[in-house]
Amino acid sequence: MAYGLDRQDKEETILVFDLGGGTFDCTLLSIDSGVFEVRATSGNTHLGGQDFDQRTIDYCISQFKRQSGIDLIEVNDQRAIQRLRKQCEAAKRTLSTQTSATIDCEALHQGIDFSTTLSRAKFEALNNDLFKKCMTPGSFYRQWTTIVFKQPFTCPEETKTWNNIGPDSRPGSCRGPSTPPRTHTDQTAPSHQ
Repeated sequence: MAYGLDRQDKEETILVFDLGGGTFDCTLLSIDSGVFEVRATSGNTHLGGQDFDQRTIDYCISQFKRQSGIDLIEVNDQRAIQRLRKQCEAAKRTLSTQTSATIDCEALHQGIDFSTTLSRAKFEALNNDLFKKCMTPGSFYRQWTTIVFKQPFTCPEETKTWNNIGPDSRPGSCRGPSTPPRTHTDQTAPSHQ
């Protein structure tokens, strides 16, 4: 809600996109004279930054197996997997500002080093279906389009701000690799008739 504290004199409609560690929420808000009104809300309690991390971890496990012949899942090396998790989370954050990130684990398993470069394009490909789930969170899309397009004061021209918040909206899973802030001119919004 801190978003609107300095905008008390403005009448706006904003979309809050909150991709947290384990959950995802979208809320459409109207702000008028400092009063916030929730117009629609939805999300997915089974989708969050951890899902994006897991895809990257799975990719690294497969790359390690390809390089070494050792399947970290099969040998149940939880310590190695945890080390990969930390590296993958850091890589995700790096990808929010860079086009590639290095995942590097010295002596990952039985003295075998692991290193790979993850491009933003590869990260997006690994997580494409998750990004799509973020853009269509359940019935929210139907809710907000009904509100926006059936009430004249909330036409798409007034939805100018798409606010990304949450611990995983600054890392690569949201801001960088594939879900940049959207405006009403993006393909995700239907045409106003």
